[in-house]
Amino acid sequence: MQARTGDDAADDPAIWVNPLDSSKSAIIGTVKKYGLEVYDLQGKLLHSYKTGNPNNVDVRPGFPLANGAPVDLAACSDRSTNEILVFKINPSDASLALISGGRIQSALGEVYGICFYKSLKNNAFYIFLNGKDGTVEQYKLMPFGESEVTAKLVRRLKLQSQPEGMVADDQLGVAYFGEEDKGIWKAGAEPYSEGPPEFVPDSGEENPKLAYDIEGLCIYPTSDSTGYLIASSQGNNSYAVFERQGGNRYLGSFVIGDGAFDGTYDTDGIDVTASNLGGVFEQGLFVAQDGDNRDEKLKALPQNFKLVPASEVLKAITQGQ
Repeated sequence: MQARTGDDAADDPAIWVNPLDSSKSAIIGTVKKYGLEVYDLQGKLLHSYKTGNPNNVDVRPGFPLANGAPVDLAACSDRSTNEILVFKINPSDASLALISGGRIQSALGEVYGICFYKSLKNNAFYIFLNGKDGTVEQYKLMPFGESEVTAKLVRRLKLQSQPEGMVADDQLGVAYFGEEDKGIWKAGAEPYSEGPPEFVPDSGEENPKLAYDIEGLCIYPTSDSTGYLIASSQGNNSYAVFERQGGNRYLGSFVIGDGAFDGTYDTDGIDVTASNLGGVFEQGLFVAQDGDNRDEKLKALPQNFKLVPASEVLKAITQGQ
């Protein structure tokens, strides 16, 4: 899964689980100086879209259009226009199409990280978007017309410095924000949630096993209320694991070492799913951006994304506790 351009190109992946056949699921990746690319589970490029300068991408299934048809959505932040771009995902071939009304203009000086949140309280869909000045915007995504969308800004949060990676936990109703030089913050994901974000213990410089920048965030559920919060610790080429529930206790860290391909280094974005995708991905899939991709002779190649069976990640987590 190698980006088409070099020079800090690949950045953030999102795993889309095909509702018709999970073995035909796909990975949507941002190529920062080109657009979005879609890969199958063997790393083959399926589709490529020149969209501008996307940074982060996320997906959510089952958004209800006004005509009653549910669609799976992908959204990315576009730094060339300071917009959110919202796409429909075609379940037959994982292709993307910009949905009518799917250009959402932000007031941020420079858009950066993005993630979806679906509320279980009212089934509403939201998008979190952050900027380099530490501001986080929350938009409510709504159906409009027969098959269009519209969005409304419903909330702003503020961190002290630049965030990027974000992930929302739909079941537990919380959102996590990775402040790159500080650590991970946690807040209620509902737009009416009160109080400032709370710092996740052992996610910053007090933990000697983490090294800045804190980049991608993702959640691996083991039930509706338990599982793991995983963060990319870019400065030491590792991935920090916290409990999903309660106070997010730090459990340990793991690395992706060399194997059939080289390991991962300087990782930006990550994503994970617990869905059974078949074959070696029966317990799910973990995807990590590789910021220093090399061939067997250690020759530098364009950045790419590495796919790891979630069973191997779970094994590493268990051994690290």
